[in-house]
Amino acid sequence: MKKLYCLLITVIVLSVVISVAEASERVSAKNFSGADGVLNEQEAAWYLAHFYNEPLSKFLSPGEWTVDSNKVLDAMQDRIDDLVSLTGHDAPWSWQELDASAQDKTVARSSVPGWKKISGLTVEKKVGKDKAKTSLGSIQLRKNESELNKAIANSKGLTLGFSDNRLLNGGGVWNTEGIIGYPIKFNFQFGSGRSTELSVTPAVGWHLAETQGKKNYDINDLTFSIPVVMYFSPGMERNRDPKEEDISVNGGKGFSRLWLVTMRPYFQTDFDFQHKIHGFGLSAEYVGFIFGSDFYMGGFTNIPSTGWQYQLRAVPAFDYSKTDEIGIYTSREAEKNWLRLGGLISFDLRTGTFASHSLDIGTSYRFFEASSSGGISSDLFSSYMTWWLSENAGVTLQYSRGKTLVALQKIDLVTLGFELKY
Repeated sequence: MKKLYCLLITVIVLSVVISVAEASERVSAKNFSGADGVLNEQEAAWYLAHFYNEPLSKFLSPGEWTVDSNKVLDAMQDRIDDLVSLTGHDAPWSWQELDASAQDKTVARSSVPGWKKISGLTVEKKVGKDKAKTSLGSIQLRKNESELNKAIANSKGLTLGFSDNRLLNGGGVWNTEGIIGYPIKFNFQFGSGRSTELSVTPAVGWHLAETQGKKNYDINDLTFSIPVVMYFSPGMERNRDPKEEDISVNGGKGFSRLWLVTMRPYFQTDFDFQHKIHGFGLSAEYVGFIFGSDFYMGGFTNIPSTGWQYQLRAVPAFDYSKTDEIGIYTSREAEKNWLRLGGLISFDLRTGTFASHSLDIGTSYRFFEASSSGGISSDLFSSYMTWWLSENAGVTLQYSRGKTLVALQKIDLVTLGFELKY
């Protein structure tokens, strides 16, 4: 195992050394986002028209002297559809997301393979009378529920690898962790930068690490859930006090960008369906600039003059659960109701071309403190380093220590393997 770790680290270091950052000047989506920091379809159409240097004649009929934004949107609809495929969701998009996902000119429409354009399966399918408001899909393969509904370039994928179980001497294990989700989205637009989006995502997640003859050290979680995420983008009009949200004073940065509130009913068991735990979770996350500053939370943003991007997330959470039946893969007691408070704190760095072939490094801490009698606190520390070979696959080295947050199985794993996402 030590030789494999050394080989992986050597390959990653060499890939960073030989990587050359693209120095050509590119148009930024920030120039088209306005004060709200996000782009609707019309704003994205203007951005794509400038990015691909589309001729003006494409948007003007003979005798016209003024460009109609609706005509720009119609002319760029194919590009908009490709943008949905690349980012994994419909409008609105943050300018940081578009800069990260769509500014590589090698990502042309012709380069998107056919299997990535299967409507309702690998690309969103718009349905209903007003197709701008409802969509189905696409299927998402991610690491855990907190990664669902994020743009593919900004998310972590499911892992499959070989782990060193540090709870056992010489106890190597195969390890896989991931989730499959299918989002159903409802979008309500109230003008530029002011929208509400509801996402309902039936999902199946798992974490499996088995040892030969040592089942009491196994991790065996199978979770069925339906996360319901409310996205709310209030724009600049939430507070009209000019002392607090004056655009000129704050340089176009407001106090509100995007709020994500997640309600999560779930049922957890194992692959043998022995233990049975049902519960309900609630969490909230803020995405945007902090108090009009240049400090951004909730998504990747550039570190000036470094070639790196960072992402800081802070997600407070509430969890209620009840153990209906116990099994060998949980240390919980039957018929116990738990009420716990906690959340997620994470910090990530990445370099490279961001959308693909990047080097990602990060750490996270997820915890729950018991607030009811009989409840048990749990925490899980994780760190990782992933070299993305493509947009969808990479080589990863991960370390996790603590307890699984629902079944309370102990974890102390070093994993070398592959990471896949879609």
